[in-house]
Amino acid sequence: MLNLNGSLCLIHYSPFAIYGADYCFLSNAVSFIAVIAAIAAMKFPKDAFTVHTAKLKGNFKEASNYLKANKPIATVIWIAALSSFFVMSYITLLPVYAKVIFRGDAAIYGWLNSAIGVGAFAGTFYIASFNKATNVRKIILLNTFLLGLSLLLFAYCANLYLSLIFSVIGGFSSVCQMSLIIMIIQTETDKQFRGRVFSFIAMAMFGMLPLGSLLVGYLSPYIGAPLTLLAQGIISINIGLVFYKNLIHTSINLKQSNNGK
Repeated sequence: MLNLNGSLCLIHYSPFAIYGADYCFLSNAVSFIAVIAAIAAMKFPKDAFTVHTAKLKGNFKEASNYLKANKPIATVIWIAALSSFFVMSYITLLPVYAKVIFRGDAAIYGWLNSAIGVGAFAGTFYIASFNKATNVRKIILLNTFLLGLSLLLFAYCANLYLSLIFSVIGGFSSVCQMSLIIMIIQTETDKQFRGRVFSFIAMAMFGMLPLGSLLVGYLSPYIGAPLTLLAQGIISINIGLVFYKNLIHTSINLKQSNNGK
């Protein structure tokens, strides 16, 4: 819970780092009590859950056909997958920056993570201020560019205080991008396909991120952490350019797949 979007380490990496890693992990574990309590308090309508008797292959085909027929939803899933694989894995390089670039220790690493967490926290309040007229796709596009820009500025910055500012921007833009993508999936997907489409977005986010971290970890010893981060920033901006028309000129016209046929 405290580790919002893998970044909100404000509490257990900054003051808690003084007391050791065990308290950091303990604080994170305790924070999940609130999550469990919130889930337990939820009341669902009787028709909220449906049982599908089709085979796994058939369900996957139906969801795939649904996404093919509804490109506005497929577009944001592609953005999530590409960003998770090529961009979000920049967090893998933070220990290198803390130790090598800033010549620090776990405390410096904690402040970098905390700055990302502050940005992510601000991003959640920003999203909460939206109304029904907000063009969330345009905001996804802007934050994709903003994330890339923050990585470009951070890549070769040797000043810790400026890097913390860029980290705040990165945390803000990343949580806005991913949260709004999930919002689109929740609000625009037909309810009979919502669960299956969520499996695609889960794969795009949580499946691609570890693979991206593996790629970043492999490349950085050869080309250096700053150049790797610079490349990630450029890729983020290019992702925005590739999907610019799809996001700016999208007219929502959702179609239902005919049972995968």
